[in-house]
Amino acid sequence: MNNEKESFLKRKNVIISFKRYGIDAMGSMALGLFASLLIGTIINTIGQNICPGSFVSEKLLEIGGYATSVTGAAMALAIGYALQAPPLVMYSLCAVGAACNAIGGSGGPLAVFFVAVLTCEIGKLVSKETKIDIIVTPAVTVIVPRLRQNKKVPFVRKGIFLAVGWFNMNDNAAVFYPILRDRFAKRVAVGIFGRDIIQAGRTQSDAVYAAAFQKTGNRCGAGG
Repeated sequence: MNNEKESFLKRKNVIISFKRYGIDAMGSMALGLFASLLIGTIINTIGQNICPGSFVSEKLLEIGGYATSVTGAAMALAIGYALQAPPLVMYSLCAVGAACNAIGGSGGPLAVFFVAVLTCEIGKLVSKETKIDIIVTPAVTVIVPRLRQNKKVPFVRKGIFLAVGWFNMNDNAAVFYPILRDRFAKRVAVGIFGRDIIQAGRTQSDAVYAAAFQKTGNRCGAGG
């Protein structure tokens, strides 16, 4: 029985290992994240600080908006590529990633990772097992996350943040995730165009940064 199970998993290219999920899939997801959210944020940062209100600025902001809007889909697609998913499974993961990133809120990327990995492997198991594969495979890939979403996504998000000591997931994630993202984008933009060109955006960024720490300090002070 075990031999049959192992043979089936091997035939379906489902390899359960830390390297496959923790290194290959997560590393590929990071590339998907950079190719969508981070590059979009960098373009937005440039557009906000170079000739604000001009035609070029408006177009850069529009392009950056398009890039950031496909963050979930890009991450899920990258995960499917790393796990060597069949075409129908890989393309169906776009809808899964977009939904998880939107529903996952501040923990969206983590939700996308866990749900996309699980969904991808389930999709691979059913791929090419029926005569109507073009319907069954994408349907299973898209529907399965929804059936498990309400229980699994909040649990994964909360567990991850608790594991690193973030006792209040919603406040901390909502405050610090955009700051870390924007700070990273600003550093890249400065490196490309020089500090003087990007200097106009410093006041706004620092104000947000200060407000975030003030909010955290007030909450900690009230708790003490």
